[in-house]
Amino acid sequence: MSETKIADSTYEIQSHTVAEMKDLLIEMKGKNEDKKWQEKAQELEKELKSLKKNKNYGLFWKEKPEEFEKKTKDSFPVLEELSELAIKQDETPSNIIIEGDNYHTLSVLSYTHSGQVDVIYIDPPYNKWNEDFIYNDRYVDKEDDFRHSKWLSFMEKRLRLARNLLNDTWVIFISIDDNEQAQLKLLCDEIFGEENFIGNFSVENNPKGRKNSKFISISNEYCLVFAKDTNEAEFENVIPKDASDMVEDENGDYIRSSGKRVLVWENFLNSPINEFSSDKHYSVYYNQDKNDIITTKEHSLNEVDKNLIFSGYNRYITFRDNYFVENTYSEKKFLELFKDGRLSIRSDKIYEKHFSNLIQIKSMLTNKKYEAIVDNSPTTFELDIKTTSAKNNLFNLFWENIFDYPKNVSFIKILLKLNVLSKHNSLILDFFAGSGTTGHAVLELNKEDGGNRKFILCSNRESTNEFPDRNICRDITYERVKRVATGYTNMKGEQVEWLGGNIRYLRTDFIPKHKGTDNIRNRMVERCSEMLCLRENVWEPMKNLNTPEMRFYKRGDKYLAILFGLFRFEEFCQVLRTFDNPVAIYVFSRGQMTRDDFEGMIVPYMVEEIPDPILAVYKTIFWL
Repeated sequence: MSETKIADSTYEIQSHTVAEMKDLLIEMKGKNEDKKWQEKAQELEKELKSLKKNKNYGLFWKEKPEEFEKKTKDSFPVLEELSELAIKQDETPSNIIIEGDNYHTLSVLSYTHSGQVDVIYIDPPYNKWNEDFIYNDRYVDKEDDFRHSKWLSFMEKRLRLARNLLNDTWVIFISIDDNEQAQLKLLCDEIFGEENFIGNFSVENNPKGRKNSKFISISNEYCLVFAKDTNEAEFENVIPKDASDMVEDENGDYIRSSGKRVLVWENFLNSPINEFSSDKHYSVYYNQDKNDIITTKEHSLNEVDKNLIFSGYNRYITFRDNYFVENTYSEKKFLELFKDGRLSIRSDKIYEKHFSNLIQIKSMLTNKKYEAIVDNSPTTFELDIKTTSAKNNLFNLFWENIFDYPKNVSFIKILLKLNVLSKHNSLILDFFAGSGTTGHAVLELNKEDGGNRKFILCSNRESTNEFPDRNICRDITYERVKRVATGYTNMKGEQVEWLGGNIRYLRTDFIPKHKGTDNIRNRMVERCSEMLCLRENVWEPMKNLNTPEMRFYKRGDKYLAILFGLFRFEEFCQVLRTFDNPVAIYVFSRGQMTRDDFEGMIVPYMVEEIPDPILAVYKTIFWL
């Protein structure tokens, strides 16, 4: 059965159910005179009316199970660090790369990073039916009747987990093409809220156009943007309009030159505004300069005060308050803006001033030169977001074509710079990391502006068509980020400067489930160290202090301490009292210990029981 037929069937089933409920309600009210039953019947009647009012609009798809769901019936994920792949260049917190199915990774992050992520960028499979989208270890082809259902099931599970990782100022960017763009927008409306939709970039990634397009030569893809709250979201306008569109007012401030922001038209020659104009819709104003009080004339549009015109005044017309026309302002709003000095008055039009010294970013990102104001000085730069450029950059890193469709670093940098609320200290998550472009972009931005952004990249263990013996996460994602972080030699034999940054590499593993809560607790405690290190971003083991019963880790400005049993408690506390920086303490005490048991600490500290908080998160995701 096709997906369209399933949607139709869903509607038919719902309609049939409503009809059956109505008949049952009539029978129920007729046979039962008991007061309790009558009240129940009234409640059911209200529910029935509500159900009949429901609009049948939205996404309908058949839920399709994935292989990982079978795996988690008998086990649940933990993390294992591959310490030999760690890169440490300073004492700052580490960037993270996690190898494994991104659903399992997001499940772990649901405990370690709930509400901590500032920005998500993902480039999921586009479902092109050409070995692009793998579902249950098999490519989804064009003839699959459930190709859209499989893709939606795949995305919905991951986006819902990702939603819980975002903080109160979050923004998410999702790249997509024509194949699933419409479905993805509706899915995101449901998960993130239609009211939180910011916009949809059209990204010119292929300026020459796709040669194998049948009717239209495709030259772009898309990037959907959602935010926590569009009323609170704040974007830094890093890309102004190109030079031909830029307009300055008398003070050098930039203004929008779009006709949609025109407030009034000059009309001193009595030319008709439009064929349906009438005096009752308009007001007439005369103005000489920006400091002059606007003179209102109540006479007809066809009357002109020649004395004012000869004195140097311009005649303007705007709509009255009781007449609304799209993209214009009313008389009241017009006067408010004028008094506040927020108008730019020119010989032919009056504009509302822009509030920034940069023009807003356009929804269409194209490959061309732009002019911007950086540190109060004009500068010119070229935006290169072509797929070919991205492939060339990757080739320059690896000296071979190692990945089919990498993203362009400059494109990701533009998106990351837009989120102004926490731009220099953002935590960025990419759980479809692919070739590692997001990590590369974060490191470049930090180098350019001295920022302290950190990334978490999640990629899988799959191989590519070109290199079936290679692991995408380890051999491409990690290797790329490692090279740009520590420096590399390009195709010309030139040494490229390192960008800096620390990296920790982990992979997902699994703990078998056993009957009985205590067995699960014990096994989780045995394997939770890496999860706690990830949560606190503290990785260096203090080897001279560690024992099987207690472990200590250190970063320059922070400690992590884990106690696996109470019989070493006093010794554990003796070590804690030697610390000179804040410490995060995790204790397996079966509920017998609280923060008060650590009184006397001379540094700030927090205490949390393990593993129950972890299991509580997993309980909402997996069956335990």
